[in-house]
Amino acid sequence: MNITIAKNKEEVFEFKKIAVVVDFFRFSTTVNALLSRKKNILIYSDEEKALRFWEKNGDYDIFSEKDLKIEKFDNSPHLALTEKTKDNLIVLTNSGSKAVMASAKAEKIIIASLCNISALKKYLIKSSEDVMIVPACIFFDQKHVEDFFASRFIKDYLITGLGDVDDLIKKIDEAGRIKELKKLRKTADKDIEIIFSIDKFKTLPIARLKGDFAEVMNESDN
Repeated sequence: MNITIAKNKEEVFEFKKIAVVVDFFRFSTTVNALLSRKKNILIYSDEEKALRFWEKNGDYDIFSEKDLKIEKFDNSPHLALTEKTKDNLIVLTNSGSKAVMASAKAEKIIIASLCNISALKKYLIKSSEDVMIVPACIFFDQKHVEDFFASRFIKDYLITGLGDVDDLIKKIDEAGRIKELKKLRKTADKDIEIIFSIDKFKTLPIARLKGDFAEVMNESDN
């Protein structure tokens, strides 16, 4: 199994094996949190298409950090775990959703973070296929360096074992990204606690593209 980290969009567009999407703040953990509650999840990257579907199907709630001018939930792992929601959900985000949909040629798309890192490794060691870890920020804002740091952490874990989470926190903090998240999001402190938790969930979200959206299934054997 060869493991690489995507450096640009073009690599992702053309990759045909196992893509692992890492959107550290906060998509990857939000999806795992929702899946742990056995929610039915659709991922959209196109805002207009997502809202059109939502308007036609009244039994969906939306998780998104975007300003959609509708009642919705923020893209928050804490809210994903604690809020009373409908069973059917749409997740629409700036980075993670785009990274998932961009991985259209991949034979398998996995959504991962620290929160399900052991489930990811358990799944991948059964396969000999090449793996590309996709830092989702390359599809939105590459100043969101936490995706690069977390992707490297996950790659190292898959090859050599668990690294120092405190060191990862320090790197992301020194880049100013934790402070920025706390400034922008009311649930940041509670989100961060979940995001940096190793194996908070036993879920393994697999995204299957179906036209305008991707359907998320849990392939964890736990």
